[in-house]
Amino acid sequence: MMSKALLKISATVVAGFWRAGRFWPHEGVTVAPDELEDGALERLKAEPMLRVTPVDAAHPAQALSDEQLADAVKAAIATLEADDFGKDGAPKLAPLKERLPDEKDRITAELRDTVWASIEKPST
Repeated sequence: MMSKALLKISATVVAGFWRAGRFWPHEGVTVAPDELEDGALERLKAEPMLRVTPVDAAHPAQALSDEQLADAVKAAIATLEADDFGKDGAPKLAPLKERLPDEKDRITAELRDTVWASIEKPST
């Protein structure tokens, strides 16, 4: 029988990491073990580029700050494929939301555009 405890899975690198068909951001994603395909949890736990830790139900993880969210979106943009960008050159929202499912409701066109502008024209 699977544990009902939630797990936080986070990449050890700032850019995030793909494993088991899913993007894991550095900030981490909270998942229930039964959300994962058979055998995936064992692979994730064995992956040195990821950290898998139990989530304390009494002290759930807090949402990312606006700055952390912008950094996570920037890292997610770096993982996009060519077809994840629109005709205008900007990243499409759907692929970003797929890469950051815990924050999908906070990823807006305005946020994407702000982050994209900072990548195209880095501040000096």
